Amino acid sequence: MPYILSPPVPVGRSGVWGEGDAYLRSKIYEIKPGALPPVHYDEHLLRPHSITHAEAPGHVLKDGVNLDHYFARPQYFFGWTLVIRLPAGGYVEDEVAHRINRVRADDLAPHLEGHNDISKVLITAEDSPLDEDGFHASHHVLVLEESAAHLLIERPSFDLFGTSYRSCDYQPEGIDRPIHKILFERAVVLEYLALADVPADRYFLSAFPVRLDGSTESPLAPVLYTREELEG
Repeated sequence: MPYILSPPVPVGRSGVWGEGDAYLRSKIYEIKPGALPPVHYDEHLLRPHSITHAEAPGHVLKDGVNLDHYFARPQYFFGWTLVIRLPAGGYVEDEVAHRINRVRADDLAPHLEGHNDISKVLITAEDSPLDEDGFHASHHVLVLEESAAHLLIERPSFDLFGTSYRSCDYQPEGIDRPIHKILFERAVVLEYLALADVPADRYFLSAFPVRLDGSTESPLAPVLYTREELEG
């Protein structure tokens, strides 16, 4: 079976950035005997940064492009992908976060060996707990160090980075977002991916976001397929 990388989003999920509920639903039409229209139709309010989503440079750069830019080259959103599962034990105590795992280039490099043809990289860690809704728990911060981000953008075909964590940066006392900025030099970014049950391996990814005109972030439900599934 393919791996669907977006957990179900419950109504009333709390936003993780202080933006209110991540998902609210209200009724527009409901089916009633003899009444028009004979359909059930709901309104859905989504706040993408608290669910699985794609991001473009405009998220952190004042004059950065939005997601429309990437649809001109749709190969950003599909292709062969490497899933990396970092070993347990990388999280350490932090005075602001409960636990933090800063991934260095030396941590990442061994997992990339032999995969020079791969353009997309998704990461999680073996000991990353989940919150009550099945997303990577906010109190276990998983982010790249600048050395690891530079290692990725130096790969010849690199064009997508994804993480199980809610962000690519952890700068609780600062206003800069250096890891986002490095990655956006070459890649689109996916965050809050459901990778807890995905073995480390090569997969074919399809990860098109909802095409919201002018948006710098948009929800999506990415899917990973094994080579055997594609050949079948």
